[in-house]
Amino acid sequence: MQYSTIINMQNTPSKYINKTFKIRGRVGSNGSAYHYMSGTDATNCCNWSIEIRVVDSSISYPSTTNNVIALGTYKSSKVNGRTSYYIQVSDFM
Repeated sequence: MQYSTIINMQNTPSKYINKTFKIRGRVGSNGSAYHYMSGTDATNCCNWSIEIRVVDSSISYPSTTNNVIALGTYKSSKVNGRTSYYIQVSDFM
């Protein structure tokens, strides 16, 4: 179910803006400012990933590659005419 929801969020983002989600996956980074969560579907055949952002300085990105749960709100931002979508994380569990 999580896989299909994330794919739907990416295909029809306007339906999900400002809605809160719990997402289980692994946190990754490009080594700089871009962070994401990734995982697989229930059958381990299909991968998903979604950008995550932490705005509150009291929350840090997990340093582990183990599965974590992120609680956050689906948001959008526009830079140079390009809209990007992400989960604004309010907590990691």
